[in-house]
Amino acid sequence: TARSYYLYDIVNLLLNDGWKGSTEVTFEQYDGYDIRWAYIDCGVDGKKELLLEINKDSNSAVTYYVLQYREGQLYLCYAIDKGERSFLTVADCGYLQYAGSGGAYSHSGYNIVLDNDGSPHLIDKWYSEIRGEFLYIEDDETDNLVNDILIEYSEEHEMNDDLYGFELACYFIGGEYYYLYYFDEEDEVQVDLAKTLEESEIDFATAEEIEELIAEEKAKWGIFESEEETEVTYKHLETYEYY
Repeated sequence: TARSYYLYDIVNLLLNDGWKGSTEVTFEQYDGYDIRWAYIDCGVDGKKELLLEINKDSNSAVTYYVLQYREGQLYLCYAIDKGERSFLTVADCGYLQYAGSGGAYSHSGYNIVLDNDGSPHLIDKWYSEIRGEFLYIEDDETDNLVNDILIEYSEEHEMNDDLYGFELACYFIGGEYYYLYYFDEEDEVQVDLAKTLEESEIDFATAEEIEELIAEEKAKWGIFESEEETEVTYKHLETYEYY
């Protein structure tokens, strides 16, 4: 039997003990939470999904929920946490871009698209080090080759703040790993390290090639720049509304 849901009932379900909670707890107990919501169209099929953004504490710990109404019932399709040092943007078409920091020099992220059923599909994921530090990715064989070059280079040169801004990155796209680097062309030390990497047996990709590969993956799911750039418009949960 189909039923209607109050938006505050859905929030209570999620905040009590996940999707198994009861609606006995009143919404007033969550006055301290910053709650926003929006409709998105995963798969661009015209059937809207509910996106909830719940800021749970003062440390910017935010959880995002995507829910879908199917055959008279509400389903939790996807959930993701965002910490204080991370960023998440959601497009109207169900395209999510996540990026976070593991420290001053380490960064990582991934992009996914949610299909008609709200199921996630990976577009790409990446990891980078900004100071010529060692890489620790899942592709151990190439990681070791890159790290061996860095170790040998560091033994012959003083690798210090001269390498700040020299970025090593690894992307996982379409089941394959791709490595690339960025450097300051005005810095002699960085130019020399870049030349050493280029002359190695590793086949490094260019930034343009990475962009093309990501664009191809997005196109498979009908995600193009015009849709990707259309971020959702949130509303704050101030009054009770039907979903």
